[in-house]
Amino acid sequence: CSPNNSPAECVPALEEVACHVHKECYTTMLEARNDSGVRTWKRFLKSKKFMQAGLARPMYEPLLYSPLSTLRQSRADELSLFMDQAHYMYQNKRNQMTFEQYTYVTQLLFHHAPANVLIWGLGQDSNLWSTINRHGRTAFLENHEVWLNKMKENLPDAESHLYNYKLQFSNNVSNSERHMKKLLAEDKQAQHDDLYQKLPADLEDVKWDVILVDSPAYAKETRMESIWNSKRLKDNLLQHPGHIVHILVHDCERTIERMFSDEFLGRDPQSYTVVEGHRISDHESQMRHYMFRSVDNTYQDELKALRAKLQKSNL
Repeated sequence: CSPNNSPAECVPALEEVACHVHKECYTTMLEARNDSGVRTWKRFLKSKKFMQAGLARPMYEPLLYSPLSTLRQSRADELSLFMDQAHYMYQNKRNQMTFEQYTYVTQLLFHHAPANVLIWGLGQDSNLWSTINRHGRTAFLENHEVWLNKMKENLPDAESHLYNYKLQFSNNVSNSERHMKKLLAEDKQAQHDDLYQKLPADLEDVKWDVILVDSPAYAKETRMESIWNSKRLKDNLLQHPGHIVHILVHDCERTIERMFSDEFLGRDPQSYTVVEGHRISDHESQMRHYMFRSVDNTYQDELKALRAKLQKSNL
């Protein structure tokens, strides 16, 4: 697709969708902000009117400044297929992710595949994530053993592990939130003692590229533990120079997910992207996407040496 092409000639050809190369419609997702300055994917879709027959087709891959129409035809067709599957998940698996969230995660995994992907939770959408990253490694952590065994029958090729959470509560939101506030008030060592649990040996030392927190369900267990341990993994991974880690936390409209993400991943709205939308049940849902990049010490050393050389030459 070049500046001389008409919108209809872009690949894939979608009616009534503006061509990305025209200045009046070229906007990246990162520039779409609501009144509070929080980056949102939903508002970007609405502002650019990338909607056709009720099916949202985002023309931009998240955070990449890489429009779909710049992909090779085979890659564009493959992504289009995954987007259709994401739309199916939204329509048929109610009360899970919103369509905006399914398309966002789909595109993020598609861009980074093959990659090492760790997902807290084994669900109906696990096959989609595994298929997108079929040439990489996708590992799932599930705490309900009966459900895990059932899903193993349906998805025998998926790498899934049983993970028993340390924190157990009565099925009462207020009790969970009181314990959350107690944990947040503790010092780092006390938090470590309460929340630390080593992953299975073959998962602990993997260089994860993407971590998705979508478990446990809001019942006896909460996501305090999975969020904190994702942060712990991230801190270890950032010791590798030049490594980038993406962490996505689903259901951040809820108190525990929001406050633990604020505390351990970052509360500055500029440090994350909000992927918001409504489930078919019309329940609002928010997912946060954090991206962390380690410091390349070699580059920093070279930069210091260059600065020292320039300062010396100026004397």
